[in-house]
Formats: sequence, C-alpha cells, structure tokens
Amino acid sequence: MMSESNHDYDEKHEIIIVGAGVSGLMLAKLLNNSGIKALLLERKTTVHIRPETFGTFTVAAREHHLTDYIDHYFDTFTFYGATSKASATEKNKMCLVNYQKWAHSLKLKNITIRTDCRLIAAQRTAGGIVLRERQRSYFARMVVDCSGYAQIVAKLLGLRTITKTGLSFGVELTNCRFPIEREASFILNTEVANSGGWLYIFPNGKGQYGWADFYPESKSSIKNLRERTLKAMRQTSPHNAWLQDAHVTCSYGRFGPTGSVKHQVGDNFIAIGDAGGCGTPVTLEGFRQALDSAKFAHQAITLAADYKKASLSLFLKLFHAKYGKYYRMHQWVKFIYLRWANNTDIDRWIHNFSKLDGQEIFRLIMGELTPGLMLKTLDIVLVKNIFLNIINNLLPTFLQFRPPISLSKKESMH
Repeated sequence: MMSESNHDYDEKHEIIIVGAGVSGLMLAKLLNNSGIKALLLERKTTVHIRPETFGTFTVAAREHHLTDYIDHYFDTFTFYGATSKASATEKNKMCLVNYQKWAHSLKLKNITIRTDCRLIAAQRTAGGIVLRERQRSYFARMVVDCSGYAQIVAKLLGLRTITKTGLSFGVELTNCRFPIEREASFILNTEVANSGGWLYIFPNGKGQYGWADFYPESKSSIKNLRERTLKAMRQTSPHNAWLQDAHVTCSYGRFGPTGSVKHQVGDNFIAIGDAGGCGTPVTLEGFRQALDSAKFAHQAITLAADYKKASLSLFLKLFHAKYGKYYRMHQWVKFIYLRWANNTDIDRWIHNFSKLDGQEIFRLIMGELTPGLMLKTLDIVLVKNIFLNIINNLLPTFLQFRPPISLSKKESMH
C-alpha cells in the first residue's frame, strides 16, 4: 500500500466521484449543496444522460426536487400480456422526467467536472485512493464509483466484480396513433424478452418503447434485443396497431435497467451498482433507485466519523431498509418468470392483477412485492401449471409431456 506522504499524484481532493450518470450527478448536487468540494470524472466527452427522458414515479420526482423537469404526467398504468391486461388509473402517479435538462441545469460551484477522463489505474494509500489517467493522477480521501455496470474503480482496485446484468433496448418514436393519452404501459411477453417491456405515451403522437432481457439467462446480446424490439413494435398486440406508422427518431442499447451489479462499501470507497443496485423484474425503472442511492451515499459520507468501512456501511443499511425487504420476493418472481412460466401462464397472472385495487397494482409497479400481495395474483390453475412446468423441465427430453420453457432468445421472433 502506497503512503500518502509520498505525494505520488498530481492533485489532491477530499472526494472524487467517478461517472456523471444520474447517481453521480445527484451525489455531486447533494455534496455541492452541503458546501463540500469534490471532483467529478466522466469518461464520455460530454455529460449526457441516455435516455434523456424516462418515466418515473412522481413521489420520487418530488422527493429529489425534480418537479421542474417533469415534461409529462401519466394517469393510467397498465400491464399487458399476450392477450390480457390489467389497468389502474390515478392522476399524476407517474411522470416523465427530462433528466438531460436537469443535468444541464445543475449549478455546481463546489464541484469540478472533468470529461473525457479514462482511468487506467487505481491504488489504495494509507489515507485514501489514488486514481490515474495517462496524463494525470488524483488522490482522494473518499472515492464514490458511480459507473454502474462498468464498475470502473472496483475493477481497477482488483475488487470482486459481477459481470451479469440486464440488457435493454429502447426507441424514441414519432407519428404514433394512441387511443389513450397519459398511459404508462408495462409489457410481459416471454416470446419477445425474458424480462419485459415498456411504452410511455408522450404528447403529440410521440412515445418511448423498449424491451429488456435478464442476462446472461437470456443468452442474448444488445444487437439481438434490438432486432426483437423493432419486430415487437410491429407484431406485439395491442401496441403494434398504435405504432404501425411510427418513425424511430432515436435508439439506445445498454446494460440495465435491471441487473445484478450490487453496491459495495470499503475503506474510503463506495460503489453504486447498476440501476441503483436493485434490479426489479416487474417495473424496469431504475432511476428511482439510482437517485436514492446517491442520497444514501451522501448521508453516509456526511455522517461518517471517518471514511472507514464501518462508518460508510450506513449507505448499505439505508438502501436495504428501503428496498431490501422486497428483494427476496423479486428473486423468486424472476426465477419463476424465467424458468417455469410460459406466455399462457403470464397472461393468466396479469389477468389476476384485475383482482387488485388501483393502489395494489401501483405497488406492483413500484416493486413493493410482498408475499401477501403476490398470493392475491395466484390461483389454483396457475399454481398447477407452474408445478407441471417445473416437473416437465426436470425430465429428459423424451419424457417431456409439454413444450419445455427455454431461456434462450433467438435472432428473430416467430
């Protein structure tokens, strides 16, 4: 371990944030508002959030002071299966936040931002961590890795990292013909993706449409998912009728929003995982977790007696207090969805959502999965089908009595 007294670096900072995504920028804002100086390093040549706008929950927008950047509200939220749907309506429950506009509006007088910064090494010292580019090096008493799936600093420090995460592909659309305004759709269809999709209806015939896979379970790629997403636009009912004349103005493939890269904490170090480190198989919305993760990191840093792991572990405690109680149920739903349910079963599951009241459906979308809530969505036929699917998948091929459920996604939809 190198000693700080050697001064083997060009610049010294109290805090360095790596990654100018949603969590990195929100943490920078919170530190700035607390009067704390920090350095923000971004790999891209500009600070750019993709997608620039995304649907999130209005309560989260209010909590994180993003209401000035709400472009549109959603009143109806609907789950769509292959043939079934379940809806609930409540005014302004969800909204469309322009995160790029928010990013450009930030006034960060205490934060130095450097773009086009590619780190090539990281080394622990007695008093902190040294980060190195090819031309410059930085010492910080505290480093927050907000690079998400990339896990840039964690990898450079030689920490244990996780490579599996989700894949998503989305498109921005014009010339759509929507029969309903202000709806946020969540789509489950195993023939298209092993996770799900979304459609956010914007004003003036615009929209955002996308699909996500669990990875590596899907054995897929962003290229593969792109092809299936564009075909799903034209083939998956009822959205294909709404989008048949739509034009794609922008597209983006990426890792996440659901994933497996979780938070890490160590001496002088916090790493925020992809999509806030809390992938959810129901909602596909990771911005809320990313914003909350920044808030919890800020609280841990400002309240810590020192930058030792024991003090910084408050970050993990705060995150798990809000999301951890639902995580096990998410894992069960993901496992059943991927391995033991076909489209008929998922259709029946969504049909059972109609048994729920509007608030309960909204809790599902928020990812607040409790055993009691999930039991309300089951019935004897659905449980029987899942049980038979389990037995069938365990049998050798020549003994299987129904089509097996496959995790692999093909290059084209059938």
